Amino acid sequence: MTLGRSLGLLILGCLATLGSLALGSLSSRAVPDCGFLVALYLGLYCRQPSGSAISTRDARPDVIAALGGVLGYLADLLGGTPLGLRMLTLSLLVLLLRVLSGHLIVRGTRAILLAALLSLTLYRCLTAFTFALLGWAFGSPVSTAAFVGSLSVIPGELLVTTLAAPLVFWVISRVDRKLWVHPLSHRLGYEAARL
Repeated sequence: MTLGRSLGLLILGCLATLGSLALGSLSSRAVPDCGFLVALYLGLYCRQPSGSAISTRDARPDVIAALGGVLGYLADLLGGTPLGLRMLTLSLLVLLLRVLSGHLIVRGTRAILLAALLSLTLYRCLTAFTFALLGWAFGSPVSTAAFVGSLSVIPGELLVTTLAAPLVFWVISRVDRKLWVHPLSHRLGYEAARL
């Protein structure tokens, strides 16, 4: 993964996170977690398991974890959750998705909807569980009401984020196509047209 592509996707993720949090503060209804969708895109599509571009387009695991961690940290910082909570869970989820992306083909609207639904469910449950576990481990146990309350907002967010996923993925893929330049594209003529 090139530096320009990494920075571009990171800036896009930061803007998406800021947009989602701003929309959430203005609305009392559930809003899509667009920052999560950028991280989901990173985990699923920054590894291309076939074709001649395998070595040039494939992102290393540490880069993927760092990008997921930065997006999670920004969500922690602006969302009011304990610092490092979403950072940890989003990094782990993005790494898991990177491993699975070699075995999954997520193409088409239905596949994107299903991937977003399952991944966000796993991410929110993992975040709530980690929050409760860390609170218990550090001597400030989370009450059952607070834990259940954190899980009660998941269905609305699941619905709107899942429905927004195809549109957000379409935008991200257009931006990603502009950011990623094939290393052989500097050639002129017929050879470059065939790539």
